[in-house]
Amino acid sequence: MTARSYLKALVGLSLLVLAATPSVLADTFYVYANYSIPVSYATGIEGFIDTNGRLGTPGAHYLFVTGGPSYCGDQTAYVYQVTTVGDPNRHPDNPEDPGPIAPRTFTRRDDLTYFLGNFCNGHDNEYYVDDGGIYYGGTSGFGGIYHWDWGWANKTLAAPAAPSGTQAMGFDAIAGYWWAGISNRQLYRWRSGMASWQYMFTHNNLAGSHHDGLEVVNGILYVSDMTTARINSYHLDTDGDPIEPPTTPYQDIIYASTNVVEGFGYGANNHFWISTYGGHSMMELGGGSLIVPTPTPSPTAGVVPATTSTGAIVLIMLLSVSLITFGVNKIRH
Repeated sequence: MTARSYLKALVGLSLLVLAATPSVLADTFYVYANYSIPVSYATGIEGFIDTNGRLGTPGAHYLFVTGGPSYCGDQTAYVYQVTTVGDPNRHPDNPEDPGPIAPRTFTRRDDLTYFLGNFCNGHDNEYYVDDGGIYYGGTSGFGGIYHWDWGWANKTLAAPAAPSGTQAMGFDAIAGYWWAGISNRQLYRWRSGMASWQYMFTHNNLAGSHHDGLEVVNGILYVSDMTTARINSYHLDTDGDPIEPPTTPYQDIIYASTNVVEGFGYGANNHFWISTYGGHSMMELGGGSLIVPTPTPSPTAGVVPATTSTGAIVLIMLLSVSLITFGVNKIRH
């Protein structure tokens, strides 16, 4: 083999290594609001854009949030309408849309307040809201995930209770899977027809005390720890399977806040919302990649599938080094 042949082979293997080595995109979100609500303990939270006027005004933006006196006690669902005057993405620190933050008004809809019950794990249960109604629950302490029609009518069981230790819940509307996050960062999923919840993977330690935050938005799975201002994301394919390897997420997102995550949702203003532990507030996160929705790539479009092993990547790199050494020796002689 000639020197030119060695060099061509080396370039080819180098490109293969680069294509097979996953990279994590850094992103930054910004805090747009931190609205205190009159409860002692705020837990589950979810946003909803009412396109068809199910709650009155077509196109209105809402937040569903659980409030109670403490860890145990009467847990109540409250609904707030969020009205933003101006561009919801504008922020003085946002390089993509700099400027003053548009004013937000939060109006509680007392006609939509609903008593969820007296139980001790409000912080372990979450909402999902779509045009078909309201979902809430997740844990065995609440009995699973339940669905209500608009007006909190016709309560029915939508999914069985998630595994013990569940802290967060989300729904993949594309593949039809419910996702649950456990305090030890294990992630499970379930959909109709399955006998039990299926373990998927364990996400990275995000330097928080434990997992506490999960949401699925447009085919992207977002996870967070409780005591950290950091979020990781993973693409899901149309079958609901993660594309990136567990330890190498698609994005590593940071934001500037000392608030502690209790509930984690998405919707109003097309932003994320966090109910804060101790602060009994609703905090809005946006900017960054949320300004332009990120398309979900195919596994062959430069993103390593979850089945790609680290061993395979190392093997390719070792072959490259061996080829370099052999090629150099061949050229010298």
